[in-house]
Amino acid sequence: NNLVDYKDKSNEEISNMLYFETVTFHIVIPKGFQEERVNEDGNVEYSTSLQKSAYVYQVENLIDSYINVYLAFINKGMSPNEAVEKTDAIMDQEVDITVYSENKENANNNPKEYIIYFAALYLTYLSFGMLAMSVGRSIISANKEKISSRIVTAPVSEIKRTTINTLGLYSFALLILVFCTVLMYVYAGDTNLVKEKGLLIIINTFIALLYNCSMTSIIVSLNIKENVISMIVNIVGLAMSFLCGIFVPIWLLGDKVFAVAKFLPFYWTVKNLSIIYPESGAGLSFDFNLIIKNYCIAFVYVIAFALIAMLIRKINKK
Repeated sequence: NNLVDYKDKSNEEISNMLYFETVTFHIVIPKGFQEERVNEDGNVEYSTSLQKSAYVYQVENLIDSYINVYLAFINKGMSPNEAVEKTDAIMDQEVDITVYSENKENANNNPKEYIIYFAALYLTYLSFGMLAMSVGRSIISANKEKISSRIVTAPVSEIKRTTINTLGLYSFALLILVFCTVLMYVYAGDTNLVKEKGLLIIINTFIALLYNCSMTSIIVSLNIKENVISMIVNIVGLAMSFLCGIFVPIWLLGDKVFAVAKFLPFYWTVKNLSIIYPESGAGLSFDFNLIIKNYCIAFVYVIAFALIAMLIRKINKK
């Protein structure tokens, strides 16, 4: 970093240099700053470029900290020279910091583990869209009047056709699970999260895929048009993602949102991920029994949505 004296530059020229980032930090030290007491009119002034780097933030904090400490000594009655010496001594001190947490695992900051956590989080939402927009769209296309009438005349019972569609849906879900599992172990197989809790993440994702399959079954049972499915997927998927903490941490959304989220399947998957990975910031500790309980609650949605899809199909037959 180069220090350059720009006292002959005008304010407009300084502003232009900061805007075009030829200068990242400009500081104005008033005349007599060292000799006289610093009062409200004697503080240094500084301006920075619009795109602040970590270095700029660090310089800002150092300046503010130095002035605050210096003023504290001045207010105690010390001379400027004494205040400077004391301030320099304090600012030169190195402080050892130890992070304490309820569990040792909470002090871990492996970036790979964060990526795995967020990947599993977003897969809950993305898998719903992938299942509905791929296999679901294919099933809806097959249900079109012209295509459906040809299928009906084929020597294949309706039960077999439904079974084939269902197997296609769940097979694609299984393919997603296998692919993501392999990717997780290849990328972060050496991390403690994957070594110790990888199976829990896989089961959590598997249950999420199952209820996403069931929700897709409900959508295709409605006999809707192909261009409507994307609208339904976006409305349902995005709404649950926002309410259940995928896009925005649920503890930031308030108690009312939390009360609604508990009735949605995404919530239990997101909560389990936060329990499996306490470093997520949700304030939850690892609890195996609670994870199993949440698995069971999430699986209830799998059965409930599947039964709703069957009921809709039976109503459509009539």
